[in-house]
Amino acid sequence: MRQFVLQAAPQVEERFIYKCPFYYYLGQMCYMSTTKTGSVYLGFVKGLHLSNDQGLFAEADTKQIRKVFFRPGLPFPEAALRELLQEAILYNELKPSQQIQCKRRALTQ
Repeated sequence: MRQFVLQAAPQVEERFIYKCPFYYYLGQMCYMSTTKTGSVYLGFVKGLHLSNDQGLFAEADTKQIRKVFFRPGLPFPEAALRELLQEAILYNELKPSQQIQCKRRALTQ
């Protein structure tokens, strides 16, 4: 999974924080972690502002972070995940004032 993120978004930087890999591009973008039951997920720090047109996000359990869970036996959604990573990169490239406008749009939907 780490290799996939780094290959899909080569401009991101990997750092280990809280014993898990975080991926940065002009700020925090996403991180990889596991649940208490051992499920692996990719958490998008500003997932609230991402479209989820790909349908990958699980039911929201936090205000801002959105998670994509990976389950054994199910196909890996490579193309959809690449698209979601690119959307997160584009969001981080926005100026802060543009991010606020995105946030307002997300809250009204």
